[in-house]
Amino acid sequence: MKKLLFIALAGIVLSSCAFHSGTISSGPIEKRVVYTDMAVGVAQTQKIFGIGGISKDALVLEAKRKLVQNRPLQEDEQYVNYTIDFKTSFWPFYSQTTATVSADVVTPANTDTKELYSDNYKKKLFAPTYNNDLFVVGDTIVYDNFFKGQILSFESKNKVRIMYRTQNDKIRTKIVSLDDIYTQLKEYKTYKMGGNFYFDKVSTGGDNKVVNGKIWAVGLKSVLVYDYNNKLCKEDFKQ
Repeated sequence: MKKLLFIALAGIVLSSCAFHSGTISSGPIEKRVVYTDMAVGVAQTQKIFGIGGISKDALVLEAKRKLVQNRPLQEDEQYVNYTIDFKTSFWPFYSQTTATVSADVVTPANTDTKELYSDNYKKKLFAPTYNNDLFVVGDTIVYDNFFKGQILSFESKNKVRIMYRTQNDKIRTKIVSLDDIYTQLKEYKTYKMGGNFYFDKVSTGGDNKVVNGKIWAVGLKSVLVYDYNNKLCKEDFKQ
């Protein structure tokens, strides 16, 4: 009963709007440096009926902590040019704030160094923007059925880097296919969490009948749905 109430409540969370803001912090760099990499950390907080969540200061601190975990410094490296971006999305009875902290990673330049940007840095700086109709950087996602995570970046047209927490409460990052991640907060192609998914006809006692299950999460090509046996399964979109 509690599961059904949760799904029914989640099904209300459909339409949304979002607001963005951000800041840049850059102090003087006393020595000549080479830009070698970029570091990113993402943190989120949610409120239901205006209750819950943490302050923006704590959210930025958590995002910075994840930035260090995702890209720890090596010897002679340092972070410079911090940027902080906020995205707040609103649904009926629910809101979600995402803080993204990024920084450049630099190392001291040699006296004969002419190129101030490494190939790795330029690759990330000038990487093409990969767009799709469902996911954006910072989204909370479901991966491998039950692992909850966040999108850190788009690595290619079909690949994303996600951060997720393991069963042992360890934070990990991984590059996965866009087809293997799902959202519980958005509607896509008429599919939404808590909605009905109609299976093909099932034979029961010699009779064929149409049965349905409840959608648990939505992806770009398929949904995760509890079937008529209450098992979570992956089903492709209907043609």
